[in-house]
Amino acid sequence: MSTATHPTATLRESTPANVPLPRTGNDYFTTLLRRLRAPHNGSGVPQIIGILGCERGVGVSTIAANLAIEAAAASDANVLLIDANPRHATLGPAFRIAAGPGWTEMLSGSETPDQCVQATQIERLSLLPAGREVVSGSELANMSGSTHLVDSLHTLRQQYGLVIVDLPSADELHSVLENSVLENSVLGLLRKLDGVVLVIEAEKTRGEAAQRIKQQLLDAGAHVLGAVLNKRRS
Repeated sequence: MSTATHPTATLRESTPANVPLPRTGNDYFTTLLRRLRAPHNGSGVPQIIGILGCERGVGVSTIAANLAIEAAAASDANVLLIDANPRHATLGPAFRIAAGPGWTEMLSGSETPDQCVQATQIERLSLLPAGREVVSGSELANMSGSTHLVDSLHTLRQQYGLVIVDLPSADELHSVLENSVLENSVLGLLRKLDGVVLVIEAEKTRGEAAQRIKQQLLDAGAHVLGAVLNKRRS
């Protein structure tokens, strides 16, 4: 599993000045973006990429936000950042964007993608926030297997050159996967993404655990693009 490293980063939730803005031409995110967007195994250039932490608190939202910001700065194409973790939403507050309508409303079919997407203060970057609807893990998993997701992702593919999805952590997904009724719904979401990137926290995530999670994703039919080693001590 190919791994990139990144120093400690924290996503704060207050004003636009606290959004994790990269420096112009940030070498790390430019390189990571180039690697992620390279054709993989003859399947073409990944367009919808999920960012998944091995556990909570490893910096997934920071990595996802910075990748999206860098992509918007480096391309003429529009970029969409999706907060698909409504139980622990951070991206809406960080960009000072209302919680919804958003991901949960789109999945339930109560709102269309166009009604959920909001512009950010970053040129060419839009955000689809987590949503206002309060849902349980099982309800969210069931919605993730709905036809609304298929139709919505198809629509977003037509409108954006790149879509970055901030996903729940692997340990949260694992608790859902233990429920066979919900398993196909969650796996359906992972399979619909062009690829998944694992975020591993240095000195916290054990190598055996990361390899196990990677294998579980591969067994589920997800396309693992690689891993990011985050919060590494300099």
